[in-house]
Amino acid sequence: MKLNDELEQLLKNLHLHRILDIYGEQLSAAEKEDVPYSEFLTRLLRAQWHHRQETALAWRIKRASLPENWSLASFPFARQPGVSRKQIHTLAELDFIAKAENLVLVGPPGVGKTGLASGL
Repeated sequence: MKLNDELEQLLKNLHLHRILDIYGEQLSAAEKEDVPYSEFLTRLLRAQWHHRQETALAWRIKRASLPENWSLASFPFARQPGVSRKQIHTLAELDFIAKAENLVLVGPPGVGKTGLASGL
């Protein structure tokens, strides 16, 4: 279904671009499923919220200016015997954040501190 001009302009002015993209698809699905208006609106807003979260994360990663796109999956644990794979994967659960604890990675240059921090 096509957006009316006023609704389309309002969505653009409010920067609700994800809702603008999925409105027709979601409206058709809601009509077929006989979804209440509140559920339809919830679906639209949830999609917009997720889109903003993803965009914000991508912006923060770009802004961090990390030298490469590192991840824990690509970290060379075999070449760094002093780094415990089990301990790093436990840290990757990020429980220390909820506990308001700090994490400090120390070691000589070239052992992977930046790579691990990026992966976490």
